[in-house]
Amino acid sequence: MALSSAKAVTVLFDSVLDQMSAEMQMASTASVFKPNPAMLQNSNNVIWRTVEQQAPVKTGFDMTGQFGNVIDLSYPAVLGVPENDAFSVRFDDFRDQEFIQKRGKASAKRLFAQVNKNISETVKNTGSLFYRKALTATSGFSFISEADSLMTERQCWRGDGTSFFMNARAYNIAAADLAGRGTLSGRPEKAYATGMVGSDVAGFDVYKTSYNPSLAGGASPATTVATTVALKPLANQTLGGQVLPVDYRGGDIVLASAAGWAVGDRVQFANVNALGLLDKTNTGIPMSFAIVAIVSNTITVYPRPIALTDGALTADEKAYANISTQIASGAVPIRMNTDTLVQTNSFWANDSVEIIAGSAAWDSVSALAGWKSMSETLDNGMQITMAYDGSIETMDLRVRVFNWYGVTNRDPSRNGVAINI
Repeated sequence: MALSSAKAVTVLFDSVLDQMSAEMQMASTASVFKPNPAMLQNSNNVIWRTVEQQAPVKTGFDMTGQFGNVIDLSYPAVLGVPENDAFSVRFDDFRDQEFIQKRGKASAKRLFAQVNKNISETVKNTGSLFYRKALTATSGFSFISEADSLMTERQCWRGDGTSFFMNARAYNIAAADLAGRGTLSGRPEKAYATGMVGSDVAGFDVYKTSYNPSLAGGASPATTVATTVALKPLANQTLGGQVLPVDYRGGDIVLASAAGWAVGDRVQFANVNALGLLDKTNTGIPMSFAIVAIVSNTITVYPRPIALTDGALTADEKAYANISTQIASGAVPIRMNTDTLVQTNSFWANDSVEIIAGSAAWDSVSALAGWKSMSETLDNGMQITMAYDGSIETMDLRVRVFNWYGVTNRDPSRNGVAINI
């Protein structure tokens, strides 16, 4: 028996929702923030969000003159534009329920493939953690544990969990070693659908994925730092007499020449080491930065380089120090991504990558416009919407399935990429 039009639409939407729940591989690990829709409207779809504060330890009985300011850093979470699948079906296509279900699954697969891709691209371009390490059939655990070491020695907050996404080729090499260590035992059945390899592998939930992008690179372009970098944590700025927030993540480094450098490059400087964020221990490992913008000879990097040895900083500002010493004039930037083109492996502290979920008054608009809509909030907090209408002239049903969100790297010092060599 042919489906009624109402039932056909319901079948289609249910098919989309079921498939999306299975496809949320990366999106299910990221933090999802759903702001008040009115707030988004009035802020042009940009919400300024604050991050965890850092505080100095001040020793002694007498604290006269030691009461500093509270530094509350922030970053912009930007809602993008909807991503859609728009199609039409004729009335006689309603006769086969399987046809409708297949279209719903295809729609969901493509939309959430784009979500996963956008997350992995964001981390590839802006995540500051980076390493290249040999991967063999017996070193899978060691390869992943390097990411754990970086995050541990830098005292990264990981209370919301950590995730590691291996590209398919890397997983093929490491599979036997990971299985031999028992990391596949006891995993939930849904792991097979999500590509999960195992939980608590060197501190990470590990997944096999096809969404990790490739990163280009090569030899270090010959140049030097033109001006000693002297940056402090910046909470706000005054423009036109108004106090406005500032993106805490970025810092500018002026080079003698930026020729040959590219957005997405990872860069380090000799003897400029990463610090443990809490106790300022020098890790002895060079700090890595991601280049996120290049204007003339100035590169903007994540995270903002703040030096513990900068005498111009107050004790409260030094609480945010992340490097052992200033990047000095004449220092040589070293490109870390030396491979011509190689597929990445992604890893992150789950709350360091944030999805801002959009929503709007679909029901009110559809009632006025003469079309109908259905919306549902997925398990991870994102909203999926389907709008549809019919034409008596053509006997067609037009369907638009869309997802509205934005991806933000809220803390680039707690995520990045690994290259297997």
